[in-house]
Amino acid sequence: MTPPTEQQRGRRRLGRRTFASLDVPAWRLLWSAGHLWNAALWLDLLALGWLVLELTDSPLAVSLVGAARMAPMTAGTVRPKRAMRSGWMVTRNSRSEPP
Repeated sequence: MTPPTEQQRGRRRLGRRTFASLDVPAWRLLWSAGHLWNAALWLDLLALGWLVLELTDSPLAVSLVGAARMAPMTAGTVRPKRAMRSGWMVTRNSRSEPP
């Protein structure tokens, strides 16, 4: 067996560095929880759309309900300060200004 080339050794080092942060237990838990939350969000959206389609048989109703379901998450990207004041987007270190 031939010894690994410099390029192969570099790839192995890169692979170890890429996931090095997962060695920290708290970060690994937070990372996993984020992925589970994201999967649950999309499954919720899928089930809601399916339910609305079964009840109404209207693609328009499915899209309206889906848009309404995603509105709180997109509100912070459009007007972040207003979203924080209204309680739609809450962060740990947010500064709230009077309305």
